Amino acid sequence: MENAETEQVEVRREIAVDSKRLWDVISGIGAVEKWFSGLIHTCRVDGKGVGATRHCTMADGTKLDERIVEIDPQRLSFTYTIDDNPGLPALKVRGTMQLTPLGQGRTELIWRAEYKPRKEMPGVMKKMLEEVYPMGIQSLAEYCRAN
Repeated sequence: MENAETEQVEVRREIAVDSKRLWDVISGIGAVEKWFSGLIHTCRVDGKGVGATRHCTMADGTKLDERIVEIDPQRLSFTYTIDDNPGLPALKVRGTMQLTPLGQGRTELIWRAEYKPRKEMPGVMKKMLEEVYPMGIQSLAEYCRAN
């Protein structure tokens, strides 16, 4: 069922939000349903820091369990994995949000993922993430500016 090839997606956006504010929200692990309310309906966190699990329910009812595998405050890098989830067109998803301070209240946010597409669904996850990640970045920026 598994395809040997790995696909990758990377979305880069420069946003008018200070990197410290963005980092505080991202590295806080929880509240995803607040900053990405258009996609995430609920989010519950079990544990703290690296090793914690986020249990998210998407707006369409799909459930995701994300394990936090890296929180690096020096590199401003946050990484999570999603193990095999029948609701996704991919297996072994590893997502990373990376911040680069640009000064004057601006930050470049890179959101990338790598995964193995399900054999019967090549390219589906890539198309989905290329739409979802920009929406998430915009939603995060709006949340940080408003709160």
